[in-house]
Amino acid sequence: MDVLDRIDSDAAAALKEKADQVGRLQAQLKSMSSDAQESRKAAARQKIARIKAQLQALRFLAATNPEAAARQAARLARELASAVRDYKAAGGASGVGAGLGGTIAAPAVPGGAAAGPGQSASAGAASPDAAQAGTPLQAAVPPPPAIPTLSSSGAPVSDETAGGEDSGTEAGASADPEPDPEADPAATPGGTPWTESGATNGNRDAGSSREDAEFAAEARRLMAEIKAILEEAERNSRLEDQEERAAVKDAVRTGRKAMQATGAARADVWGTGAGATMPVVSLLV
Repeated sequence: MDVLDRIDSDAAAALKEKADQVGRLQAQLKSMSSDAQESRKAAARQKIARIKAQLQALRFLAATNPEAAARQAARLARELASAVRDYKAAGGASGVGAGLGGTIAAPAVPGGAAAGPGQSASAGAASPDAAQAGTPLQAAVPPPPAIPTLSSSGAPVSDETAGGEDSGTEAGASADPEPDPEADPAATPGGTPWTESGATNGNRDAGSSREDAEFAAEARRLMAEIKAILEEAERNSRLEDQEERAAVKDAVRTGRKAMQATGAARADVWGTGAGATMPVVSLLV
């Protein structure tokens, strides 16, 4: 661009303007796509809310009309599976449940062995036998003594002051410098410019992860409620005649198949590991 600017400044300006237009257009398209995904996720959450409201009324129906309750529960299970798939299609729940399957590395001890959960810090210290066997020891190196310094007035500084200044200087050597009150407020200490769009994107990602976790937890609760209603309807049908019991069993069988479809949809979205049964956030819940 600099070479073109020296050759033809007008052409360079026109090219820069077109590049800016392309950048603005890309930002608009990204924003529109994000808004569309959020709308679809909101529709899935509304469907979940409707299912929850219907389940509250269905609990009473299971005691009076087990067959109708079982059929309605099967229908709500199918709707729940559809809502979960819609949420996945909108780009939701991509990070829910991640990180639960990881392990925490145990601290290393001298000799290369990993410290167990019940091993204390003193257990890692080498014994005389280990020293005789040639096991390398990792002795703690004491800090160097403080070097007396002179104050700004030329007077010697006391040992306490010198030690405090040395430790402060060493600690501050790796820390970030104090921010300059007159520096550009739009710049970070690391030199990366802070932008409102960047902060907005970060907040949006955090909010999206929290909403994904809440959606996963709500879907899991609704699955448990549907299962409980099917079981209650089956228990209450024992008091009915044989024909009524057969109808209830058929409805319960249909409901359980729908529950399997809902579970498959959840597994497709949140996986089958620990995150599928206990969705968490980044920690967001």
